[in-house]
Amino acid sequence: MFLINFITEIRDFLPFIYSLLFVVSIRSFKQYTSLSVIVVLLALFEFASNAVTLPLLNALNDKSITYFYRLSAWVGFWILVDAAIIQTLQKAHVWLNVSKGKELVIVQWAYTVLICLLTMYYLNALSLNSEIIARIPQIGIPIINLSLAGYLLFVAIKKLELTPWKAQA
Repeated sequence: MFLINFITEIRDFLPFIYSLLFVVSIRSFKQYTSLSVIVVLLALFEFASNAVTLPLLNALNDKSITYFYRLSAWVGFWILVDAAIIQTLQKAHVWLNVSKGKELVIVQWAYTVLICLLTMYYLNALSLNSEIIARIPQIGIPIINLSLAGYLLFVAIKKLELTPWKAQA
């Protein structure tokens, strides 16, 4: 239980991690690269999803709507968003004529796993109601999101071109 609470608290820092990623990418990349395109788009998606989450939760908290429809709307929305992220990243590389790096593959696989975890959550909530199966997406989704942000931050900092400091006389 402690792990789930801890991960949930850390998950709230994702917009700040993506903001840092955005600043690092602006500083480090003088031209479009696969990593810079990914970082900018994921930062925008993260802020948009944070802005949408609370109003969507409030709208789906209406008890007059059947649980099945509320759950389907919630999970379906996030699956569509994750699929749109995968597709947008793919198309952005084509539109900007940027070669696809290994970062794109890793990000797309991570979002594919997120879609699978959301599907697992949905199927479990509708049929099995297993506490053990419910924990997997509950822990897995924030871990994947944080790991992805950490990985991209690590790669962006690693590619950061720092000029040596010269003393002024």
